[in-house]
Amino acid sequence: MGYKKNFNAALEKYFQDHQEQVVTFRTLCKVFNAKGQMRHKLKDALYDLEETGKLRYKPKNSYIYSEVVKQKETKKTFAEDSSSENTKFYEDILAVYHQATSTYQPLVNGLSKITLNVLETEDEDNELVNGNIVLVKPMKHKSNKHVKAAKFIKKVSDSIEGNESLLSIWSSELPYEFPQHVLDEVEQIPSGLTDKELEKREDLRDLPLVTIDGEDARDFDDAVFAEPWVDNKGKHKGGYHIIVAIADVAYYIKQGSALETEAFTRGNSTYFPDMVVPMLPERLCNDLCSLVPNQDRPVMAAHLYIDANGNLKKHKFSRAVIHSHKRLTYNQVQKSINGKFDDVIDKEFYEKAIVPLEQAFEALQNKRVKRGALEIETTETQIVFDDESKAVNDIIPRERFTAHMLIEELMILANIAAAKALEQYACMYRIHEEPSNEKITNLQKSLDGLRVKFKMNTKSRSPHEFKKLIDKVGARQDKETLMTLILRSQSQAKYSSENLGHFGLALTHYAHFTSPIRRYSDLIVHRLLIASLNLESAGGVKYSRKDVEKIAEHISKTERVSQKAEWDAKERFIAKYYSTQMNKMFHAVVVSVNSFGMFVKIPETGAEGLLPFRSMKNDFYIYDEKTNSLRGKRTRKTVTVGTKLRVKLSQANIILGKLTFEFVSFK
Repeated sequence: MGYKKNFNAALEKYFQDHQEQVVTFRTLCKVFNAKGQMRHKLKDALYDLEETGKLRYKPKNSYIYSEVVKQKETKKTFAEDSSSENTKFYEDILAVYHQATSTYQPLVNGLSKITLNVLETEDEDNELVNGNIVLVKPMKHKSNKHVKAAKFIKKVSDSIEGNESLLSIWSSELPYEFPQHVLDEVEQIPSGLTDKELEKREDLRDLPLVTIDGEDARDFDDAVFAEPWVDNKGKHKGGYHIIVAIADVAYYIKQGSALETEAFTRGNSTYFPDMVVPMLPERLCNDLCSLVPNQDRPVMAAHLYIDANGNLKKHKFSRAVIHSHKRLTYNQVQKSINGKFDDVIDKEFYEKAIVPLEQAFEALQNKRVKRGALEIETTETQIVFDDESKAVNDIIPRERFTAHMLIEELMILANIAAAKALEQYACMYRIHEEPSNEKITNLQKSLDGLRVKFKMNTKSRSPHEFKKLIDKVGARQDKETLMTLILRSQSQAKYSSENLGHFGLALTHYAHFTSPIRRYSDLIVHRLLIASLNLESAGGVKYSRKDVEKIAEHISKTERVSQKAEWDAKERFIAKYYSTQMNKMFHAVVVSVNSFGMFVKIPETGAEGLLPFRSMKNDFYIYDEKTNSLRGKRTRKTVTVGTKLRVKLSQANIILGKLTFEFVSFK
């Protein structure tokens, strides 16, 4: 504690000596020799000085000293109140019961390879059968350092069948069902908007705003509109006026409410192949906040003005009310773009509502290319289920149309505007830092192994450098493999109160504004916009940057937990699909090489699995860590990322979502 006080005092003394200077965070790191964990301590000290009012945060991660000292508030922030209450420590774990060996196999990450003995006194009493999913408490004998057995708590499910996603929910400890007091609170929210509320809002109901979503979408949180940008005299300025209207979730969720506590805990919605765990209860996400057609709905409207080259020239945010004119799907919009019209989108409506959106998109797309945003094209797959039996019928590539990219670009533009609007205030930024040296080194090894003549800059890098690499490999037959390697070399995006830009999109300012129904980050951005820009109606909250950082750390974690749960569930469905194809031959490509084996992918479905070295009986292969490759001792055959093989499926473990292959031959 003494060290912290001394450090804070030294930092304050530095600013007092440089009172009228704007000092960047990078400069402070150099002055105080802050590296690694020390950078976090420096950031905490800056937050503390901001809280007292002795520092003012400026754009581009810089600070200036202020003589004005705030009165210390005794009221705790929502993040501070919730952090301890929502932290739970779970001793019990999920496991699968194996009747033949009388053991439990844990379903917890890191423990799945061990087995726990069933206590003898319980073996006959529990009436379990092979494959039951159970909750157990690991037990440890006093004389043993390791857990060897487990005590039965309860049976969770008869088997994995039909519970593939639920197993991910249980093992990830995702909040699944809403507490009754939260549902009761939601039921108390009145429907519709009062005349008094309507008077406070910009009326956009006459404009042909439309929602464009997937075929099976149930919640519609964004509606869009575009028109030529004209000045006050009606003269066309050569660009476009775009409106991105987002469900006004902040209007319904009050700070400190039970509903907000639950939304904060979840952090985001989680999407599985066969179900969704929403952040908000159904009445909100599918009714009150959903921009359904022909209904008045409150929104946060982003008025965005771009020139003919796609540059954002000005922006304005408002609380508004809209009346969605149509609920459209990507398929319907794409058909109209291709010149096929029907009762949903006839030629007249297409020219009035869709053509301006297309034209604005083209300008934005050209701007995206010029600034060097990364276009890493990989094939995303989707699980196709039988409508009645819910069996996995197929795994197919997910279609991506111009209509998808149109909406994506409009959402990115709104997110940029939100970040810029909050530049002088606290903001929840969505950041994506440049790749680490280690990832660049590994990528270079893979490129060399695939004989791609391209040298990565290990000292400094930019999106343009990656764009050159992407352009170079775009025409190769192994393009999919190379794109996957480039994608894996990128750092993970996260939330932060500090604006570090977005490397992948090649942007200096970026925040998440467009999906407050499914992301808590967007709700925070909405509240900050309302409070900072003094927008009409309730719902604004003035968070400090320290508050934002605490929330950012939490929701970055919940996002990672959700992603892992989604991947695990999808892998189980993939294993289930292939479980009926044992000993079948497949063409595969190597996607990674390790000291214990290699992972191969079936290109048609994207399914990946382990190929242990022991199955390669045609030669003795030696692993080269420097090049991430194998080399046959007798044949001198080299195996590296991208090598094409013929393999046989030897195991499909649905519970763990793992496939194992045997080597057959080189293709």
